[in-house]
Amino acid sequence: MHQWGTLDLDAVICWLGRQIKPAHIWLIGHSAGGQLIGLAEHSQLLSGIVIVAGQSAYWWNFTSTMRWVAFGLWYVALPLSSVGRDYLPARHLGLASVDLPSGVAREWAPGTKPGISVQSGRLWTG
Repeated sequence: MHQWGTLDLDAVICWLGRQIKPAHIWLIGHSAGGQLIGLAEHSQLLSGIVIVAGQSAYWWNFTSTMRWVAFGLWYVALPLSSVGRDYLPARHLGLASVDLPSGVAREWAPGTKPGISVQSGRLWTG
């Protein structure tokens, strides 16, 4: 997942800067797309960013009832649902519109721990 920020998003920013050469480059990111910007080496080329629902997924930050639902999701349901598969059935679980490669799911879950964030210069590295 971190490669989406360090490679993919950074490549888009660089391509826009070189090929299109706009006066301003704005990024609109949703969920992880808003957090991954912290990994793009050339993010200083951006004029600004708009982040929609780019929250921390740390389970303890949820309200008391949802806290345990989130904990069960990150540390029980997600790991178990990808056992023996090379993907996480996120679409079937209602978590995303597409299934995720299991490596992405494994990298994502440690990001639900405190102190591991884009702001700290680390993204879900466990």
